[in-house]
Amino acid sequence: MNPKDFKLCTRDHKYLNNLENFETFYGVKKFNQFYKKLKLVRFVRNPIERLISGFIHLCYYGVNKNVHYCYGCNKNITCFVNVLEKRLWQILNHKIIPYKNDEEFHYSHHFYPQTWGCEYYKTHDTYTYIKYSSSNKASFSNNISKLLRNSYVSNKALNFIKKRINNVKIHPTVSKNETKIYKNILYNDPLLLQKVCSIYYYDFIKFDFEFPKECKNV
Repeated sequence: MNPKDFKLCTRDHKYLNNLENFETFYGVKKFNQFYKKLKLVRFVRNPIERLISGFIHLCYYGVNKNVHYCYGCNKNITCFVNVLEKRLWQILNHKIIPYKNDEEFHYSHHFYPQTWGCEYYKTHDTYTYIKYSSSNKASFSNNISKLLRNSYVSNKALNFIKKRINNVKIHPTVSKNETKIYKNILYNDPLLLQKVCSIYYYDFIKFDFEFPKECKNV
């Protein structure tokens, strides 16, 4: 299987997140041989940090001044969470088709539960999971280095990768005052926070993130 063939896994969604389509395209035997050699890794993020970062990026600031992914909520995070919850239930009940267009792709990438992606329910036990936190790049970098070292990546390549990670600028949403404002709005509304914890319940459980104290009984 030529690496360039992974161009098939693009945003036309024909192959996105579906191993069965790769299996059909290459044949079961060839695909299984390839799959057995893979070392799979997924980067996961605290659900609340991910939600707020995505909200500030796509809803508050927007992709550009004319394109905002906000579910029509005009920068209101309470409205946004309520609509998100409703749409996720509609997807579960097959009333909305995910990934059907660019708009839905943006929502899915930033706001759908991480346990919904990459056929998690089929392949979860084959992955190594690395937690990403914008406030702790050192831990992130060290975990990646450990994984790559165990895969016999050269020290030269490791040093280059660590340098690149450490030199990457923090996403602008991390340091914005608006991020702190919306985080406070969320944490000062226990019912809203509990709803968020409910939406991302399995992300917290499966990826071992700690629930906020307000969500201990969710």
